[in-house]
Parts: sequence; C-alpha cells; structure tokens
Amino acid sequence: MERPRKAAAAVALGILLLSLVPMLSLAQYAVPMADDLGYGVPVYYALQNGHSLWAAIWDNILYTYQNWQGTYSSVVLFSLQPAVFGEEYYLWTTYIMVAITILPVFFTLWSMKTLPRWAVLVLGSVISLLSVQGLPSPGEGIYWWNGAAHYMVFWSLGVVGILLQLKHLALEKTPRPRRWLHLTLCCLTAFLVGGGNYCTALVYALASLAVVFLGAYLHRPKCAKDNLLVTFFAAGGLALSVAAPGNAVRQSLFEPMDPITAILRSFEDAITDITVWTDERMIAALLLASLLFALALRKNTNRRLTFPFPPLIVVGSFCAFAALYTPPLYAMGGVSADPMRIKNIIWLAYLFLMFGSAFYCTGWLSRRFKLFRRMSEDVLPRPLAALLPLLALWFLLCPNTFHNSSLAYQDLCGEALPTFLEELEQRKETLADKDREEPRFQPLSDCPKSFMKGRLLTWMPDVLLDGKPVEFPLYRACGGEVNYVSLTEMAELFPWADKLSPEDYTRIYPVGGMDCVPVREFIEGLGYTIDFIPKRDTMMITTGTTYNE
Repeated sequence: MERPRKAAAAVALGILLLSLVPMLSLAQYAVPMADDLGYGVPVYYALQNGHSLWAAIWDNILYTYQNWQGTYSSVVLFSLQPAVFGEEYYLWTTYIMVAITILPVFFTLWSMKTLPRWAVLVLGSVISLLSVQGLPSPGEGIYWWNGAAHYMVFWSLGVVGILLQLKHLALEKTPRPRRWLHLTLCCLTAFLVGGGNYCTALVYALASLAVVFLGAYLHRPKCAKDNLLVTFFAAGGLALSVAAPGNAVRQSLFEPMDPITAILRSFEDAITDITVWTDERMIAALLLASLLFALALRKNTNRRLTFPFPPLIVVGSFCAFAALYTPPLYAMGGVSADPMRIKNIIWLAYLFLMFGSAFYCTGWLSRRFKLFRRMSEDVLPRPLAALLPLLALWFLLCPNTFHNSSLAYQDLCGEALPTFLEELEQRKETLADKDREEPRFQPLSDCPKSFMKGRLLTWMPDVLLDGKPVEFPLYRACGGEVNYVSLTEMAELFPWADKLSPEDYTRIYPVGGMDCVPVREFIEGLGYTIDFIPKRDTMMITTGTTYNE
C-alpha cells in the first residue's frame, strides 16, 4: 500500500510543477509598471546617486502615510520592488509570488499532525494547483509586484502568523525563554500584517482572537494570554494604519458606504462568489481531497481528536471570509474600486474556507459513522477505491483547471507579447533621443493577456515643453499625484524657480536627496498650462512663449 501512495504523491507534485512551466517562462518578459515606478522612485534614485537605501524607504513610508494610505508594511515592499536594483531582476516577481501562493498551503497541511507525508503532498498539490491556476488576475497577483506585494504577500504572511499562534498553544509547559521567543515572533508577524492591506489585517485580527478563545477552551491559560497579546499587536498595527492622515485623502476620491450596509453587502458578495466559484472543477477537487483526507486521517489514533462543533466552525469561517469584503466596501463603496488584486486574495481565502470546512466535517464524520471508520490504513471500500482515480481524472480534465498556464502559453506563442516588448523598447529609445520629433510615445497597441494592462512603463514620462521634447527633471510618484519635480533642478529651466520654497506646496516628496513638489502645482503656479495624456504617458507643458527664448 505504501508504494501506490508514494507514486500518487510524486505524480501530483509533478503535475503541479509542470503546470507552472508556462507561467514561469513568461516571467522573463514581465516589466515594472504603474505604482511599481512611483513607489520605487525614491529607492531607485537613492541607489543611483549613492544615498541611503533605508532613508529612502523611510521617506517613502512617511510621505505615503501622510498623503495616501497608512499601510506602512506594504510601502516597505513597494519601495523594494526588484527593478529598483536593475530591471533584469524584475522576473523574480513571478517566482516570489508563485512561491508565497503555494508554500502556505503546504505549511498549513504539514501543521496538521493528522496527515502523513504522502497525503500532504497530494492534497497540497491539488489545492496549490487551484490556488495558482484559479487566480482571477495573474497580471495583478503574479506578474506585477505592487499589486501582488500588497495583497498576496500579506495574505500568505497572515496564514503563517495564525499557524504560529496555533503552534504556540502547544508551548503551555515550555520553559519561558523559548515560549517568549516564539511569542516575540508571533507579535512581530501580527504587527507586520496589521500594516498590510486592510482586508487581510482585519481578518487576521479576528482569526487571532479566535485562537485566544481556542486556548481558553483547551485549558491553556498561559498560551491564551500570550495569544491575546498577539491579537493586541495585530489590532494595534491595524489601528496605526487606519489612523493615517493619508487615508482621508484617498477616501475623498470615492463614495464610501455606511458600516451596516457594508457588512450586509459583504455577506451578499461572499455568497455570490462562492456560488460562482463552486463549479465542477471545485466539486471534483473537494470530493477527491475529502476522501484522501478521510483515508489519511485513519492513521491517527488520537481519540481526543473529535472535531467538535462543526456547524460553529463552518459558520465562523464563513463570517471571517465575508469580512474580507468589508474594508473596500466601507472605504471605497465596493470591491470594484480595486477589483482584481482584492479578488485574488478572496479566491485564496475561498479555497481555505472550502477545503478547511470539508476537512473538518470529514474528520467529524470519520469519528461517528461506520462508512468512514472502514477507511483504515489498510482497507478502503472498493467503490471508494475506484472513485479516487476517476475523481482525479475529472479534476484534471475540467476546462479551467490549468487556466492561467493556458493564458501564459497563449502569450508565449502569440503576437501580443513581441508587439508589447517592441513598443516598450521604442519608448525607452525615445526617452534617450530628445531630438526625435513627433510621433514620440504612442498608446500601446497590445498587451499579453497574463499581464496587467498598464500604461506607465518607464521611470519617466515623455515631456514636451511648447511642443518640443525636453530634458525635464520629472519623477514618478505615488499617493494621488502622477509626477513631481525638484525645485533645485527646475531652476535650470525656469531661472526664477530657485526663489520658490517647498513649503509653498501641498506636498513634498523626497527623491534622491531632493525635495520634490507636485509638477502640476509648480507649472500652474507659474501661470502655464499642463496636460497629461495617460494613454501615451506624455506630459505637455505650454508656457505661452517659445522654449528657445
């Protein structure tokens, strides 16, 4: 019996790894875009000019906290997007995001001491395959650093944090130094998650509190008190993030929803997504995984493992899942304000909800009904034994099982990718050639299906001053402004600019050791006009005079 199980584990893991080949092959063509450039600017120019990396990150955190949003942990990751060290390193975005999508699944299964290694590999491969291939937007969850770092990374870190808290429950009688060291790690993780996206931070705080109640239920008072401290760190980090003045700036761009309506709408949207996502592929995977879990569970002889209160666990898990929808509904009036990158972690949470509930209910049934008790380590009823390969085949042959790999393969073989790369290269060449007349930057004609459809692809836009290309000291920025300029550098183009003070402007954005101000405020303050054409990533400034004058 051991050999077939090892073979099943090897086959499952092999299918998972092979399915990733097209997606990882496409990684070499991924490029930084949009917010990658804005949040990466301070670090990029700090490294270019020999300034402090950490000072640039700190400046970025302070600026964003005051002017856009309070997610301090996320801004650290935004600042360190791989292309700031060289655009050739941006391909690591895909490898990192695929890894952080898959590893929490295996960590979670491995932490379940009820499962043997073969079951962890098989179940982990099935759930990981769904996690990666079912992502609603690989462009914003796999190939784009900013969107994936803000949501995917902190979702995965949140899962690891809860696993650490659950492990902490086993340290009731452990010597204090070791328990306190583990507690410190839990608190640090909680504080970092609290500074990430608000959806994960809220659900993490709720799940952390649930672990506190679990410790009390298991009569482990020391660990329950420890985990209560972790919950305070999670809630404190979230409160610090929510209190940022910049949140009001960003929220002013949207029409918020009142809290009660947002909560009710969260349950409605959660039910809708569960209904849509529970297709034949999910049904096949759930049946397959539940039977494998029941089979693997029989090896565990711990009769105290009774899986109590299944309705309470399922309902509580659903409420936590629905809570993911509440922050964007409350703050921005709907998930549609920031759709696909939020949907990515909602999809991952959906998988945890469905498989977690299925496993828990299967465990409860296995302790109470004869059919499940017959699934011993050595004997499996023949009808169920025949059903397992059929379920596996059904799952693999479902149309959407390899959806995102299919998209990546189409991109690798199609015309959109070379066209996209050629047009990007033309933009870079145009920036380097200031003598080139119109047409300069042009709208992108095509984009690979797997990538986010970004329009900003270079560290600087194309700037036309009185219709002519010009060397303009312009910097991408985050937090509600498109571009900033340095007053010191602008004095070379506008001699009177050196008489202006940064304090005269609404915002100051530190870049490369310089205080930069919003370009629109600067230009309009001089009495000139400025127009930005997003599709062409072109800025047109009209002074009313000839530039050569």
